[in-house]
Amino acid sequence: MLRAHAPRPARNALATSGPYGLPMAAATEVRALLAGTSLPDDLVDSLLEGASPLWLLGQAPEQVAADLALCHPPLRSGEVRVIAHPLGDGSGHKVSVVTPDRPGLLAGSAGALAGSGLTITAAAASTWAQAGLAVQRLVVEPAAPGPPIDWEPVGARLRASLAGGSAGPRVGFTPCPPVAVSCTDHGVDRVVVSVRAPDRVGLLWAVASWFEERGCNIEVANVDAEGGTATDTFVVHGPVDADALATHLAGRARASLPWPITCGLSTGLAVGRGAARLATAPLRAALRR
Repeated sequence: MLRAHAPRPARNALATSGPYGLPMAAATEVRALLAGTSLPDDLVDSLLEGASPLWLLGQAPEQVAADLALCHPPLRSGEVRVIAHPLGDGSGHKVSVVTPDRPGLLAGSAGALAGSGLTITAAAASTWAQAGLAVQRLVVEPAAPGPPIDWEPVGARLRASLAGGSAGPRVGFTPCPPVAVSCTDHGVDRVVVSVRAPDRVGLLWAVASWFEERGCNIEVANVDAEGGTATDTFVVHGPVDADALATHLAGRARASLPWPITCGLSTGLAVGRGAARLATAPLRAALRR
């Protein structure tokens, strides 16, 4: 059963850098918050050390601690843990998911939520390869005005989608330009992929399922949508054809220049100035005219 819980008050973390990519005060606070739980100290150390900084820095220490607390006791075979609570500002619900790690998890979650009439406005995910564990943090809100969310069927959809053994849900996604995609080698067959595109229901599913269909595993994800534009960053294990992904999301390989140029350049610089390979299909096709 998917439960909805009231949020805990958030506090701002200090800016002094500490271990694990967390601000020093935040790492200390996460440990203090988990000290009163059943999590063993060595498990807390392992989770903090192995987590992605993108995932750790996405929330206040209270929220990081709450997500890590879901990792204990160990998952039973086929178990998927999901918990939801309303955000304090009334902007939606935070959904935390803990599940055994396997390819296609993010696509499964995004598809299940989209199929439940929910749009994802922010998301972060991290995996722990040695532990075979994955944790997702998703902020969702109804895609259209309607009655309060019935979390029971939402939970059932998520469990069915993430438990494995069947193909994940498919979503009615409509491609829409402009789209910018940049890639940077991250070593050991890993690529940092940045995507900027018009935000709409099913976008995260379209990106994540595209990776899954090509045998690429998402190890880290950070997604943010603001002002009608989604800005997503993924660490992916496997080769990525950025032109093909941009074309898949835009629906065409030729498009007008202004927005793809500006967003593509800013995305590339954010990933790594000289190292990033700007790869927007609309931009490249337009330049070949």
